[in-house]
Amino acid sequence: METFFFIVVPAIIGVAVFFLSPYGRGVTGKLTVRVLIGSSKPKKSKYVIRNIIFTEGDMHVKIDYVVINTNGVHVIEVLNMPGVIFGRENDIEWTQTVDHGLTKQKFYSPVKRNSGQILALKEKINTNAIFHSYIIFTNRASIAIKTQHVTVEYPMGFKQALDEKSIEHPMLPGQIEAVYQKILEVKKNCSISYKEYKKQLKSEKQEEYKTKSKKK
Repeated sequence: METFFFIVVPAIIGVAVFFLSPYGRGVTGKLTVRVLIGSSKPKKSKYVIRNIIFTEGDMHVKIDYVVINTNGVHVIEVLNMPGVIFGRENDIEWTQTVDHGLTKQKFYSPVKRNSGQILALKEKINTNAIFHSYIIFTNRASIAIKTQHVTVEYPMGFKQALDEKSIEHPMLPGQIEAVYQKILEVKKNCSISYKEYKKQLKSEKQEEYKTKSKKK
């Protein structure tokens, strides 16, 4: 009994501490998003594609999730950032504050980035389908964002927005599957792996940091 107490109880405490930590909340947030989005259900005219990477001109595009259903094409970006996030829909840059506001840094607006990714994807597959943009923050962050046309939410708020989204002329099953096949083809024909993309993204961020350091 004592052995059980000294092994199991600390393990339970350790797991609880992990899931309550900022990192743990981020992990559970990402898993929650994946569960909420679910998988493809062709019989219900719903298709889901994860981690789409492709090139459009000189730009490498990486989209976290695309959901295609009767209400259009839903392009979703998931951010696992700590701190308080400030910004507005039309701002080019948003602000992240950490350490109780002592540290602030600017980053490119996810709304603008996802808008560019949507445009690149539309051009890539040559479609007139209606696209919707979603930015999801895991519970690591506190978001103070003002938007009107783009959904910026935590996972549960995103799911509600996705379920409530509607368009005047819903897509037909054949149209939905056609868009799905086109996007799937883009993903299959990608010339850059996820690992290579992450490596390139890291290199671009380092160059951006060097450029900003020189300006100071």
